[in-house]
Amino acid sequence: MLYAKGYSRENVLKLFRFIDWLMALPDELEQGFWKEISDYEKENKMPYITSVERIGIQQGIRRGLLKGIEVGLELKFGMPCLNILSEIQGIENPDILNMIQEGLKTVSSPDELRKFYN
Repeated sequence: MLYAKGYSRENVLKLFRFIDWLMALPDELEQGFWKEISDYEKENKMPYITSVERIGIQQGIRRGLLKGIEVGLELKFGMPCLNILSEIQGIENPDILNMIQEGLKTVSSPDELRKFYN
């Protein structure tokens, strides 16, 4: 209804952030709410993403890649090799993190994995 009344996407998001600050919905309701918003925006071709949202998306991707790398290291080399994870956590570029994660499939040692980011 806010869109129909002429509010911009940015103003709608500001309002939602304010409401989120005041109260929190149960997870199930929150997921349903954001699905409705997403569906509406897709139907009405509203692809604009704020810089804050882009940063959040990038951070989420980075966290997911780091978690995948951590699990891969543990499964492939065991717990002692998690020390290499502290080196990898300093990498910001998601493309490099993705290469590292893919490299876990074929490398045979942590030193070999280091070649992906050195």
